[in-house]
Amino acid sequence: MQRIFYFSGYRMKVFEWDARVLLGSFDFEPDDEGFKRFEEFLRDAIPITTKLLVDMIEEDFRRETIPHVNFWDRKLLIKRLVERHYREEDNIHVQVIGRDTKGRKDDQVLMSALTNTGLLEPWLARIDQYNVKVAGVWSLPLLTSRLFKSNFSGGDNTLVVTRQIRSALRNTYFRKGKLLLSRQAKFDQDIWENDTTKALVSNLERGSREIYNFLINQRVMESNETLVVQCVLPEDQIDEAIYLSSSTSTINYKFTTINRVFNYYKLGEVEPKGADVLLGYICAGESVFSDHYASEERTATFYGYLVDRIIRQSWEFSTLLFLTVAVLLALASIDIGEDRKRTEYEISTLNSEYERFYSANQNELDSAIEILNSIGLIDSILDITNQTPQDFFVPLGKVLGNPDYNILQLERMEWKKHTVVDLKEIVRAYEAELAPSATPYDQYSELAQYEEQYEEQNEDTHTLQAILTLSGQVNTQALSYQETVERMNLLAEELETIEEVERVLMLKIPVDVRARSSFSDQVGVRDREQIALTNANRFELLIVLARSKHA
Repeated sequence: MQRIFYFSGYRMKVFEWDARVLLGSFDFEPDDEGFKRFEEFLRDAIPITTKLLVDMIEEDFRRETIPHVNFWDRKLLIKRLVERHYREEDNIHVQVIGRDTKGRKDDQVLMSALTNTGLLEPWLARIDQYNVKVAGVWSLPLLTSRLFKSNFSGGDNTLVVTRQIRSALRNTYFRKGKLLLSRQAKFDQDIWENDTTKALVSNLERGSREIYNFLINQRVMESNETLVVQCVLPEDQIDEAIYLSSSTSTINYKFTTINRVFNYYKLGEVEPKGADVLLGYICAGESVFSDHYASEERTATFYGYLVDRIIRQSWEFSTLLFLTVAVLLALASIDIGEDRKRTEYEISTLNSEYERFYSANQNELDSAIEILNSIGLIDSILDITNQTPQDFFVPLGKVLGNPDYNILQLERMEWKKHTVVDLKEIVRAYEAELAPSATPYDQYSELAQYEEQYEEQNEDTHTLQAILTLSGQVNTQALSYQETVERMNLLAEELETIEEVERVLMLKIPVDVRARSSFSDQVGVRDREQIALTNANRFELLIVLARSKHA
């Protein structure tokens, strides 16, 4: 079960989903009576996974171009862009959406931010007051990309229009399948309560023309290109909307029934059938680790709730350290199960389509069976899900459960996957940092550099490789400096004996500061004298896992 809080910029709705079944929906107005009912709902609600979905007029979108550089330089450039445009904002989302096809082939970056959350604050205050654990904050416009990829196709320029609230339409523009901007087009106040198709089409055409002119002025579109407007409407409005709309050589209107989209997601029995319900369902299917706007403080509260729930169910683990590893790995693997379910669904759909259209021609298609096995989407998902945290749970737990490492207090575990090329850059950057006088490539001969560059140019950029980061504190009082260092080296050596581990980097370990007879936490840094003594007993290990067997 999942609970979705949907904030439309004015009122709050709540949807409770169990798989594809909508168990119930609730509306709350932003007045005394509405807030009172909302508090009663929060007080009586059972604790389940909860997400916040926002559709606000104050959501700002910007598209920027940056040079195509390595992993770390890209992070610095994006950080500067964020500081330039959204220095005072807390709710910011950034993603690289592609590269230019001409010139230097620079990277295209999409930034978005909630620039005014004042109307949302009273609802958040009550959610916090009743200790509701919110997994994250999702943006309705950004989730529209899921709707676009699943249900629409057309030219290079598509405007997807949905109506979640009575007073506005949500217009989201896609350029070659990539979301570039979105805006909430408000109706004039005198027709807010006007549900006629004529009023809707009038507002649709006005908003479409405004966006078309903006795209032409910003040179996103050429004057000879056509903007395809895909509008999702109730079935009883489609015929009249087609009659009233006036397509031209520059703007072409197409209409899709909300029922057809619901049927695509197998939601035929859900009532009511509105775009807000549909986007709520899409939000329910999102991983709890991939939200758009939640602060670290808010997500940390939810992760703490998950940890507590898993601990209550993990009585069979004998040591606290082993239990900590189990909890952290379980958190990282929640979304893996969801990806596997999506894979199974895609395979089932493809099999059904195959039986429907091609079973009668089986003999002629026998020689084409390899085509069915090369579907890119399924291979990509299998590549991600084939290597999961659970694969390393037993061997890693055996090493960390050794009493020799009771001096370690594990505080954080992070599991990430990178492309092979990006991972090599990350490892090189760390190696350069650990060697104080070396540049990132000083440790390689010219021949080795040439060979690695050749390999990277021919590397499959979709192949993923995982890294596991362990960090925490070392009880340096229990051992001498020499014994502590030997114990950390022994831990690294034992980790490297695990079959699935490719190598181990000790990013931070306690080291001797001769001048002050204390510990330092930065290996290879020149000025050890400046390091705070409070951080002297920190450790951090970077474990590079072997590539997925599917890769």
